[in-house]
Amino acid sequence: VLLTFGAVAPSFAAPTKTAVVQSQVDVNQAISIAKQKAQGKVKSVDFDKDDSEYEVELATTSTKYEVKIDARTGKVNSQKQEHIKTKDTDKYKALNNAKVDLAKAMQIAASSGNGQVVDAEFDIEKGTAVYEVKTVKNGQKYEVVIDANTGRVIQTKRD
Repeated sequence: VLLTFGAVAPSFAAPTKTAVVQSQVDVNQAISIAKQKAQGKVKSVDFDKDDSEYEVELATTSTKYEVKIDARTGKVNSQKQEHIKTKDTDKYKALNNAKVDLAKAMQIAASSGNGQVVDAEFDIEKGTAVYEVKTVKNGQKYEVVIDANTGRVIQTKRD
C-alpha cells in the first residue's frame, strides 16, 4: 500500500512541522523509547499532531507492536501487540531482513535536503522493500522513497 497525501494543502504541512518542532521529544528519541518497550525492527513512526504524540510500530516476523509516546514528556501513553496475520508474513520478513533500518532511512531523507522528517514507514513497492519518508520543508510536504536494502533514494516527490 502506497500512502500519499497528494491533495494536502501547504496550510496542513506547516502546523505539522510547527508541532514537531515544538515537541520536547524528537522522532529519534521516540524510536529509542519505543525500542525499550517492544521488540523487533521499527516499521513506522508517525507524529500525530492532534494528540501531540508519536506512534511507533515495531515488528518481529510474527508479532507487531505499537507504542504511543507523548511528544512533550516522552511518557508512553499506550502500547499494544498483536500477532501478524499470515497474509502479511512476507512483508514483515522483508522488514526484518532489510539491510537499512528506519532510523538510517530517515537520516538519508533528511540529509537529501528535503527538510524535517514527520513520519516514515516500511513498505513493499513494486516488489522492492522501501521506506517511504515524509518530510516538511518551507511549508511543503515531500515523500522520499528509499531502498531498504541499499539506502539509495529511489524517488523524491512533493506531496
